[in-house]
Amino acid sequence: MFNKQNKIPLFFVVAFYFILLFLLIYFERNQDLNNFWIAIWYFIVTLASVGYGDVFPKTTEGKIIGAVFVLTSIVFLTIVISNLTNYFIAKREKKRMGHFGTDFESHIIIIGWNNFAKNIVDILVNVGKKVAIILETKDDIDKIYSFYDQKQVFCLLTELTNFESFAKANIEKAQTIFVNLGNDTDKLIATLNIKRIYISNNIIVLLDNPNLKETFQSAGVTFVISKEEIASQLLASYIFEPQVALFNTDILSGAKNEKDFDV
Repeated sequence: MFNKQNKIPLFFVVAFYFILLFLLIYFERNQDLNNFWIAIWYFIVTLASVGYGDVFPKTTEGKIIGAVFVLTSIVFLTIVISNLTNYFIAKREKKRMGHFGTDFESHIIIIGWNNFAKNIVDILVNVGKKVAIILETKDDIDKIYSFYDQKQVFCLLTELTNFESFAKANIEKAQTIFVNLGNDTDKLIATLNIKRIYISNNIIVLLDNPNLKETFQSAGVTFVISKEEIASQLLASYIFEPQVALFNTDILSGAKNEKDFDV
């Protein structure tokens, strides 16, 4: 579809030319330009500034209409080309925003984008995983595609509360869904809606409040991780058993390729 801004003038221009064509046929009904297809041929060669001279209007009214064709041909072409250009640009932009969906399968979906999510995607891409990122800020998409190949990373621009639109990320065929939203309440709402709408295997949530761990497990989250829990354990290890802490840090470091497993 053309956008509304350009669709209206194009419609009127096309309608105007069709009216002229039928008027031309009417006034030239006893001459050479006496049917629709011959009139279309005359219009095309006039529009292209070719003018073979095989057919041309004979009546005064027909010549006036022919003059209008000649004088407005550049305007007509400009409007048509402009609308077609805008259409293809809009279509390319929609594809870039993920509105046509993806065929990724067994991929990782990350809902919400920030620096933490980027660190995760860096690791996943290094091991050959495909990632679909659902986000609501258009400027972030340009940054993401400057970092990663679109064959490996797919972006879907949508409202993070529009859970039905997540289907465009092929969510039902995803391996794991990481809910990376701003607070625990948003994460819980998203989890409940995803479970309600889709058949989802693994859902991972990183909690701000560790006291909500059982709540999220009851909601169907596969892995519930608490920032505070992990941070406190690592910090305690650095205090009284630094060698264990260093070992844990090494275990938690990201793999460099698909066959690189820390364990």
